[in-house]
Amino acid sequence: MFTMRLFTFLKTSVLLVLFQAICASQPVQKDATGILNTIKKEKSTLMQYHSTYMKALSHIKKDKISKSEHLQISQIALDYADFVMKCHLFKPSVKYPKALRLYEFAYKYNPKCKKSEQNIQLIKSIYKEMKRNKSKN
Repeated sequence: MFTMRLFTFLKTSVLLVLFQAICASQPVQKDATGILNTIKKEKSTLMQYHSTYMKALSHIKKDKISKSEHLQISQIALDYADFVMKCHLFKPSVKYPKALRLYEFAYKYNPKCKKSEQNIQLIKSIYKEMKRNKSKN
């Protein structure tokens, strides 16, 4: 009799654990879909920033640019760098050097831009804390 109760208890416990596992797995699947959608959106946005940045670079190489175009090019690089820092597509070993190059480029075309200067200093201080060079590339 005791054995029968123990068996029923164990059977009920196993079924309860399985039920909880099944219930817990449902939101994970929804989260995975959400993560995939986020990655797709980030890739699309990244490609837009990259395309705009490459057009600006080709414009620099072709023509002499005016002061207002300097500011526009700086803003394009700054926006691209900000997105690189925020997106989840890159590992830190890729993210920080890429963003640093973009912030330095933005600063080159607009030395009065405090945001690019601050972010350059931030990334360099992170590297300094990690006792590494500013970038290997």
